[in-house]
Amino acid sequence: MRELMVAQAQSVQSLAERDSLRADLDDYNSKWNSLTEEFENLFAENERSEKEYERRIAEEKQAFDLIRKKLEDEVSQERKKAYDAEKNYRKAHSEMTNKNSQIAFLTLENATLKHDLEQSKQTCSKYLEENTKLKSELGRISRKDGALYEKFTEKRAQIMQTISGFKDALEKVSSDEESNQADELKSCKEKLKRQNELCKRLMYRLDKMRRKIRKKNKNRKMRSSSRSSSSSVAEHSGSSQR
Repeated sequence: MRELMVAQAQSVQSLAERDSLRADLDDYNSKWNSLTEEFENLFAENERSEKEYERRIAEEKQAFDLIRKKLEDEVSQERKKAYDAEKNYRKAHSEMTNKNSQIAFLTLENATLKHDLEQSKQTCSKYLEENTKLKSELGRISRKDGALYEKFTEKRAQIMQTISGFKDALEKVSSDEESNQADELKSCKEKLKRQNELCKRLMYRLDKMRRKIRKKNKNRKMRSSSRSSSSSVAEHSGSSQR
């Protein structure tokens, strides 16, 4: 009997322990389920966070690519502007060099033409002075001729009034005087003609010399322009190689 009671007590104790273990197991299962749910929530939150992070990374990468492309375009434009500016500078420098060469050539040509003009002025002044002298001499001869003609007229009138028989002699004398005056006037005209021909020859020689100087300056200008264009081409090829 006693053994039965002990067995029952042990059985009750075992049931109590089983109930306690079952309660502990239920509590553990409840906690496990709660932890599992929390873990699943955390896992889902982590997946959402990773997707959001990937989305933000993609957006930032896209923005970065846009900024980089914009900066590359700006750098390319600035390089093109710098290249165009250097090209324009070299072109302007070449044009300025050519213009300076042309100015120097024109200055030299202007000085040469001024010198030629001064010589021409001096020559023309000399010819004008000689022409004035010849005109003065021609005027003196004309006045002398007029005086002689008046004298001849008076003399002829006197002779005609006094002796009609001296008419032939007076005509002969008058004819001799007119012949002398005509010869003198002819000589003066020939002298003036020779002076004009000399002036024309000198002007022809001066014009020939001017044409020769202009031709020489033109050839010099063409050689200078050729050298300038060659140096400009060489400089442009050097800048292109750089």
